[in-house]
Amino acid sequence: MTSEHDDAREMIAAARRLAVAVRGSPRVEPSVAPEIPGYQVLREIHRGGQGIVYEAVHERTGRRVAIKLLRDGPFAGQGERARFERELRILAQIEHPAIVAVHDSGTAAGRDYLVMDFVAGETLDLHVQRRAYAGREALELFAKICDAVAAAHVRGILHRDLK
Repeated sequence: MTSEHDDAREMIAAARRLAVAVRGSPRVEPSVAPEIPGYQVLREIHRGGQGIVYEAVHERTGRRVAIKLLRDGPFAGQGERARFERELRILAQIEHPAIVAVHDSGTAAGRDYLVMDFVAGETLDLHVQRRAYAGREALELFAKICDAVAAAHVRGILHRDLK
């Protein structure tokens, strides 16, 4: 039992260190919201290594969605575009309760995009920082995350930027 608690404490400490590192990093200025036919873009949510994610509304259904645009747009290299396309094809086939579903994709103003479920809430690092996980509860959260990552790995996705 002590080992389980020690493992949980280590995991929580690592998540807190990550939260401090992320908060301390320089903020990138938000971009101008792109125009994507059929969607009203509301705001930028996040920037990662590969893309920029926006919250939007699908105009015909009123559904809130997240739209990920390939970060470098028309200046993206063939490798970046191929990785983005591969991610799109694989994600569209995954059905897992902890992995967002892909609903649409396309190109707007020379920028590839994909449309996914919008998940309101905070990032994992902030969530762990705000809530004092301990013992079994921490391990259960970790197991859920591992299950989702494993489901992606089985299909060839190696996520570089988990939130």
